[in-house]
Amino acid sequence: MPLPIPGSAPEISGTEVHWNFSSVDKKWRVVLAANAITLETKDYNGHIDFIKRFGFILNALADTVQPTVMIRIGYRYINRLQSPEDLSNIQILVRENLIGLADAKIRENVVQSVAQSTCRTKEGGIVVHWGILPPNTAMSDLMDRLDTNSWILDIDAFTQPEQAEEFIVDKALTSLNYLSDRAYAFFRWAITEEFLKRFGG
Repeated sequence: MPLPIPGSAPEISGTEVHWNFSSVDKKWRVVLAANAITLETKDYNGHIDFIKRFGFILNALADTVQPTVMIRIGYRYINRLQSPEDLSNIQILVRENLIGLADAKIRENVVQSVAQSTCRTKEGGIVVHWGILPPNTAMSDLMDRLDTNSWILDIDAFTQPEQAEEFIVDKALTSLNYLSDRAYAFFRWAITEEFLKRFGG
């Protein structure tokens, strides 16, 4: 797998290799590529636990690969409503702005309808996808593939400065904290009190 070595030119490869490291229960995964590292989970227990785990990974990366710069940092939440009851009650669970073709009057005839918005934020930006996914479709291969339609709210908050910044683990973790707060703020705007009563949050 090509990895950038400090002070050397990047190796050009026709095929980009990704290494996947999964926990035994398949609920956590680290994906390592030539220019990125990602931590994914379907057992999310809050940003404090998540960022602590990612800090362990970034420190290991700093000790071994020794990257020199950071180009982009992102924090992504993927939320999904999947039960027929929740889809039938979507009007009382999420903001009207985000319902679209998931409206009960026409939803049965909609195969797929996913909208996207990109917004500026203090940290950089936020990209949001929301709408209906067809059966056997997922926004991540960590998500279970269902045999029915589902509704997703995919929130990706990121910082992407005009120039690359020095790779410093503590600085990256601080950015992740801010981005987590930004993504969660959008999530709370998007949902209703009924959603909180049903699912918490």
